[in-house]
Amino acid sequence: MEAAESLLSRGVRGIAAVLLLFASVSCRPGPSMPSLVVITLDTTRVDALSAYGGRGVTPSLDAFASEATRFEQAFTTAPYTGPSHASLLTGQNPPKHGLRDYLAQALPANARTLAEILREQGYQTAAFVSSYVLDARFGLDQGFDVYDSPVRTREEPGHWRPGPRTVARALDWLRRRDPESPFLLWVHLYDAHGPYMPPLRYRDALPADVRPGSPEAQRQRYYEQASVLDEEAGRILSAVAALPEASRIFVAIASDHGETLGEHGRRLGAHSNALVDTTIRIPLLLRIPGHLSPGVRTDPVSLIDVLPSLLEALELPVPAAVEGRSLLSRRAEVVPAYSETFYEFAGRAAQGKQLASLRDGRFVLLSRPARDELFDLESDPAERQDVSSLHPDALATLRRRLATLRRGWSDPPETRLLELSVKEQADHEGRLRALGYLEREAEPVAKQAGTLDLERSEMFLRTENR
Repeated sequence: MEAAESLLSRGVRGIAAVLLLFASVSCRPGPSMPSLVVITLDTTRVDALSAYGGRGVTPSLDAFASEATRFEQAFTTAPYTGPSHASLLTGQNPPKHGLRDYLAQALPANARTLAEILREQGYQTAAFVSSYVLDARFGLDQGFDVYDSPVRTREEPGHWRPGPRTVARALDWLRRRDPESPFLLWVHLYDAHGPYMPPLRYRDALPADVRPGSPEAQRQRYYEQASVLDEEAGRILSAVAALPEASRIFVAIASDHGETLGEHGRRLGAHSNALVDTTIRIPLLLRIPGHLSPGVRTDPVSLIDVLPSLLEALELPVPAAVEGRSLLSRRAEVVPAYSETFYEFAGRAAQGKQLASLRDGRFVLLSRPARDELFDLESDPAERQDVSSLHPDALATLRRRLATLRRGWSDPPETRLLELSVKEQADHEGRLRALGYLEREAEPVAKQAGTLDLERSEMFLRTENR
């Protein structure tokens, strides 16, 4: 009898142990949960991708676009890198997430990023970025187990690196990760950013009537740089396609903002002080198997909509603070996309650069402290003619929408300053200056060719035979 009871007791304990093990395994994400790959293309206009009918030559991205949902009317939240990437990672507009001034601010610690959400679910998280303006000191590393930047890896010159180097490090991590756990991989490519110096093997001969160094020659070089982005994005996509679970991996590809190439009388290589279609409209491609069908969407969407779309597809709750809306189904109403540049910074505003805009697909409200303007993209795609008096109802509607948004931002987010020492501040400004974010921003095109151009060209050439 005692032996039978002992056997029964051991059996019960064994069953309990099995149940406990099953519970622990079932609560831990395994390879059955979809992994995520996010590729961001810095300073990439919509017309840099041939998938959008542009001038660039981008076969890898074209092939991906044929399998994905291509959003024709996607807009960024700001025409500069840090704030726009913060919007992608948080699903919030800059006045909500708090990273608005790339010269002095970082993403507040209480902001909740996609990486933090997924790491709490057991995901491996890794980011590989190519420019100092996305360095960890700006707070975008929140939630990433690995955050690899040219500054942290002490690569020369340390403020940016060509795509081949970034992608090589990302693919090495992809090979070494734990195959039994899902992952979030973010890769940022900076190769379309000025100055326009594509490696020699990407360059075509200039037309006979185009002078080297002329604006038209620089425009051609800009579009040739799209081929660099395409090749490196293709390397990532090929590596992902070779994974056993490839058919279920979610992939998002987007630009952070565009570029001006002479439009509106602005110099080539500018973007951060303009809220126009060439700087705000961005390529956005989403491949979310089982949730989005391949095709083209023409409804206006925002970069802040990517995070809620991915979370819904993963069947994870979307934080209440997220301002974006899922793109997994078409919306019953048009949601205008918000963008801003140097908004509420006194020094910039004094120069007439304090701007905000709302775009609903047809109309654009451009709002500055002194006045509002309305543009009709159907009749005036170059946004040159203020039609406020011709469409008062559209003007009033967008004004109301903007006022509603601003009321939601009446409680400002926590501000996180960089708090740099004198030495660190000098290093910070030196890196921004080398990238063209300080005095170079105001220099004419003719003065932008110099050591940085040579440095960029030499760095690319050193990676040509990787």
